[in-house]
Amino acid sequence: MQLAELGYYAVAVDYYGEGKVVETPEEAQKLSSHFYRIPIDARRMFDAAKNRVIITENADHTRMAIIGYCFGGAQALNMGRTYTDFKGVVSFHGNLMTGIRARNNKVKYLVLNGAADTFVSQEEIAGYKSEMDSAKIDYKFVNYPGALHAFTNPASTATGKRFNIPISYDSDADEKSWKEMAAFLAHVLK
Repeated sequence: MQLAELGYYAVAVDYYGEGKVVETPEEAQKLSSHFYRIPIDARRMFDAAKNRVIITENADHTRMAIIGYCFGGAQALNMGRTYTDFKGVVSFHGNLMTGIRARNNKVKYLVLNGAADTFVSQEEIAGYKSEMDSAKIDYKFVNYPGALHAFTNPASTATGKRFNIPISYDSDADEKSWKEMAAFLAHVLK
């Protein structure tokens, strides 16, 4: 809905299938780990959504970007590493190093990360930046001070407390990251 308000046509990739929603971190890890082990399956799911956009009458498939949050953020980075027909990739609090290497292409990247996110280590950040720099990829990495994993999800604070995991909503980082993404999309999709 918020992307539509900005004037964009958006399609969501249902990686788990049948609109499945998980209740616990263990369920999420079980389902998502499959796509890290077998990335071609993630690509197949993504291709189905991408092809849907291509055949949609009013969608401009010459100006597409990928946006993802958490697991979806990692997958967005992977698809950007894989395809060359996207203008940009935005990852909100997603893992950075997923086993797929970036190649030199025209896709621009925006990575929005919580500086206090314990799920994304400093070594992972350094490795990601090194990968992007060595492949001469145009990217911007933004670290939000004090923000934990899932900083854009208003329900994450309660979820973190319920399951004793270090995630929390951060309204300031949420607002700033959304504005950063909006400016990025306006630039790469012009």
